[in-house]
Amino acid sequence: MTLAKSKAKILHKHISEKEYSHDDFIGILTARSKAQVNATLNHYNNEFGTAITKDLKYESEDDFLGIVRATINCLTCP
Repeated sequence: MTLAKSKAKILHKHISEKEYSHDDFIGILTARSKAQVNATLNHYNNEFGTAITKDLKYESEDDFLGIVRATINCLTCP
């Protein structure tokens, strides 16, 4: 849970700064097991009060952000 908590904070930091392609942000979503990603996303929801997909507001000109949202949706609701 300590790892999930620290990774959730990193995700939140990069989302608030709109750094969606930062190595840390991408690494958390791609280099962890599904269970680790789910634990991180659950902790994100508990710690910050919203689901990560709601914080990743869709901007029509940002295709990369749409792919990130789709990836998170596939990991959490296959």
